[in-house]
Amino acid sequence: MAGEIFTSIHNNYRHRIPAGVSDLVEQPLYIIVATWAMRTNTLLTTEEVSREFLLTQQRATDIIHYIHNEGSKHINSERITLIKNTPKRTRYRALKIINVTPLPKQLLKNIRSTFTSVERQKSERLSKEDFIKNRDKLDTIRKWMCIRKVGEKYSDISEYL
Repeated sequence: MAGEIFTSIHNNYRHRIPAGVSDLVEQPLYIIVATWAMRTNTLLTTEEVSREFLLTQQRATDIIHYIHNEGSKHINSERITLIKNTPKRTRYRALKIINVTPLPKQLLKNIRSTFTSVERQKSERLSKEDFIKNRDKLDTIRKWMCIRKVGEKYSDISEYL
């Protein structure tokens, strides 16, 4: 389809953003999903979100849970139980999105800068030698914690080295 966007977010999950909400690409995925449901007048079910955004069933379930529980600051929703008229009378839970307020640009900027600094910290990994030195220090501290006397100060650790 024209206008679709495929994107990756900070934790390497890949998903599709449908053309109807491609203007919200800067917003978090839960806001995009809720806005899509509101614009298309679709009830949010795990299957629908999974199919439309190319997500796993578990990820779609997590997003719907987040929209209903933690996203209530920005999203008004109503939980609906659907009953499929089959011999087993299967029940489905769905969310009807009533209203969505996108996150302000300033808040998005703060969130993005936080993720950027975390990504930067991850990329500044220790060298193998530094890692081994730190691990050895931690092992020494762990051993000292196991054999120390009650009230003994950390400065006395040199006796055990």
